[in-house]
Amino acid sequence: MILKIASGLIILLLSIIVIARLVNTSLLHISSPTGRVNVLVYNDRDAIVVALDKTTAHALYFPSDTYIETARGAGKYPVNKLTKLAELTDHKEGFIEASFERFLAIPIDIYILTSRDISSESISDLVELIDTLSPKYLTSNLSSPALFQLWWNLNGIRVPKENIIDVSKTRTVSRVEEADGVEISDADARFLPVKLQQYFVEIPLAEEQFKFIVYNTAGTPGLARLASNMLENMGTDVILIENKSSNFENCQLHVANLQDAQSVTAQRVIQAFNCELVTEATSTNSLVAKLYLGSEFSKLMFGK
Repeated sequence: MILKIASGLIILLLSIIVIARLVNTSLLHISSPTGRVNVLVYNDRDAIVVALDKTTAHALYFPSDTYIETARGAGKYPVNKLTKLAELTDHKEGFIEASFERFLAIPIDIYILTSRDISSESISDLVELIDTLSPKYLTSNLSSPALFQLWWNLNGIRVPKENIIDVSKTRTVSRVEEADGVEISDADARFLPVKLQQYFVEIPLAEEQFKFIVYNTAGTPGLARLASNMLENMGTDVILIENKSSNFENCQLHVANLQDAQSVTAQRVIQAFNCELVTEATSTNSLVAKLYLGSEFSKLMFGK
């Protein structure tokens, strides 16, 4: 009897250790090869975008009346209209996160749509924003186990007040008076403060020092510039942007060799742009990569 009890306790202890190891497996490493993820939390009114790594976080808060340039060529709309606007687009799936990707020129890795209130004050305790894991209150591109992992990771992370930026109170925003006399916040990410832009730099990418040539094969004006801004915000260098007459459907990342293909930078860019990877055996120009932007990326960002 004692042996059975002892065996049972040992099995229970081993199970707890295994579960603890699984839970402590960082979601950040699962979601991003650099250990950094950008998380969008949206509740149909306000939004926050959090640049999150294993120990620190920086957050941008978008009040409901802040206008941003949206995805798929829909134009400028306030943050609190994005859900209704998504319903009117041909491809509503992914519209909200793509709008923030286009506006901020960063990849959104995780999105969480919640019914909880969001304010610049509540951001300091991120875990409270997703502490209701029921599908009734929350939807996400993460599975339930991954959401639990995110919740677990956030338990140890606080966002210092100085790391929270209210976008409506920065020089990013100009106050515009509409014809009916209503004042709105019109945000333009081109004028984001340098401090804010540095939130999104992913150190492993900066350390690998890749240089990119960006080709726009879709013929959409501004597409290569947007992709270039995304790459630079993530920590890489862009040395050239050009139009290419060839028309790719999906984005392609061309690298010089197998070592470059296995780099953190290549894996992160593949993830961010949903790229196909091509190794150019004839190329000897290591650490220089070519990003070909296809029609699908153009449709997602510009609607054409």
